[in-house]
Amino acid sequence: MFRGKILTFAFATLAGISTVAVAQVPPGQPNITPEQQAMMDEMRSVRQQVIENMVAKGINPGDFFREMMQNSPDGQIDMQAMQQALVDKGLLDADTAAHVQNTVQKFASTNLRQQFEMSDAEWNEIQPKIQQVVDSAFDAGYLRGGMMMALPRTQKKGPNDMAKAMAELRVVLKNPDSTKEQIAEKLQAWRDAHQRAIDQFNTAEKELVPLLTQKQEAVLMNLGVLR
Repeated sequence: MFRGKILTFAFATLAGISTVAVAQVPPGQPNITPEQQAMMDEMRSVRQQVIENMVAKGINPGDFFREMMQNSPDGQIDMQAMQQALVDKGLLDADTAAHVQNTVQKFASTNLRQQFEMSDAEWNEIQPKIQQVVDSAFDAGYLRGGMMMALPRTQKKGPNDMAKAMAELRVVLKNPDSTKEQIAEKLQAWRDAHQRAIDQFNTAEKELVPLLTQKQEAVLMNLGVLR
C-alpha cells in the first residue's frame, strides 16, 4: 500500500520530471528525435531515483505533497518549489535538480518551436515575446500544473510580489491578536499584487498575439499560455 501511494503521488507531482515532457510531444508527431528520447530517458531515471529515495527515508509522499500544496499561494505545486523541497529533504541533490529543470524546459521549448515551424531567425525574434508572456503568466498564477509547468521561464531570485503578499497574509491570519484592519490591509495588498501581475500578463499577451499565425496562437492556447 505504501509503495502504491508513493507511485501515485510521485507520478502526479513529478510530472515535470518526465510525464510532462511526454505530454508535450505535439499531436501527429509520434516520432521524437534521438536527443528528445535521451532527455525523456534521463528524466524517467531521475524520477525513479526520487521514488527510491522516498522509500529509503520512509517519507510519506501524501504528507510531503499535501504540505507543499498548503504552503503554496494558490494551492498548487510549482515545479521549482517542488524540486527545492526535494533537495531540502535530501531526496534529490541540487545539481541534479537544476539539470533536470533545464532538461525539462529545453524539451518543452524544443517541442514548442517544432510546432511553431519557424526558421532560426523567426524564432530568435519572437522567443523573447513568448518568454514575457510565459513569465508573466507564471507570476499571475496562470501556469502551475500539468504541461504548463514545464514551459521555460526566466529564473528569478526569491518569490514574486504575489507570493510575498500571500506569505504576509498568512502570518496575520495565524496571529490570534490580528485585527480586522490588519487582515484587510494584507488581503488588499495581495489583491493589488495579483492585479499588477494580471496587467503585466495582458500587456505581454497583446504584444505577442499580433505576431503569431492562427496555428501558433492555437498552440499557445492549447498549452494554457494564452487566455
